[in-house]
Amino acid sequence: MPSRVAKIVSSLPIPVPGTNVSRFDVSNQEVWQVSEAIEGALPFRLLAKATAFRNVVFLLDGSAKEKNQGVELFLRRDFTERLGGFVSYTLSRADRETPEGSALSTFDRTHVLSVVLGYDFGAGYRMGGRLLVQSGRPYEVACPTPDCSGTTAPPTSFADRATAQRAWEAWTRSQEALRRGDWATYGSEQKRLEDALRSLAESRR
Repeated sequence: MPSRVAKIVSSLPIPVPGTNVSRFDVSNQEVWQVSEAIEGALPFRLLAKATAFRNVVFLLDGSAKEKNQGVELFLRRDFTERLGGFVSYTLSRADRETPEGSALSTFDRTHVLSVVLGYDFGAGYRMGGRLLVQSGRPYEVACPTPDCSGTTAPPTSFADRATAQRAWEAWTRSQEALRRGDWATYGSEQKRLEDALRSLAESRR
C-alpha cells in the first residue's frame, strides 16, 4: 500500500547559484510513495536486488504535481572480499503537471549508473574507485530567485563555488533517494544540504 508523507518543506530555503528554482523547490509538498523489491544470492558471493518504485508529489496549494517512477538494479559484493563493491543502475522518468501543461521535470534523470569498487592487495594495501554517470534534461535558468525579483550573482570565490557544488550534489542525491523511498539517505543528504546552504549564506554577509 502507498505510504503518505505530509507537508514536506521546500528543499531550497535560499537560492543557490546555478540551480533552476521552480514552484516545487519553494513550496510545501505532500508525497505518496510505493515500492517493491526482490533480492537473491548469486554465485561468487554476489547479492542482487531489483526495486520498482513510484512517487507522486502534490503541492499543498493544489497548483501542480510531479510523478516519478522507475526501476533500480543493484549488485553488491561485500568489501570483506578481495574484490568488493557494488554496481547500481536506475532507469526512471520524472514528469511535472502544471496549469501550463505536462513536461519532463528539469531534474529528470533517465539513466543513472553508479559503480564503487575496492580491491585488497593484502599487507594492508587497498585501492578503490567510484564512477557516476547520469543523463538528464538540459535547461536554462529562467528565474534565478524564488520570487523572480532579481538576479543572483554566481559565487566569486573558490570557497563559494565549492560550497555551492556540495549543496547541489547533496540535493541531487537526496532527490534520487526520495524516488527510491530511501528515507535514511534522504534525511542525511538533506542535512548536508542544509549545512552547505548555511555556510554559503554566512559567507555572503
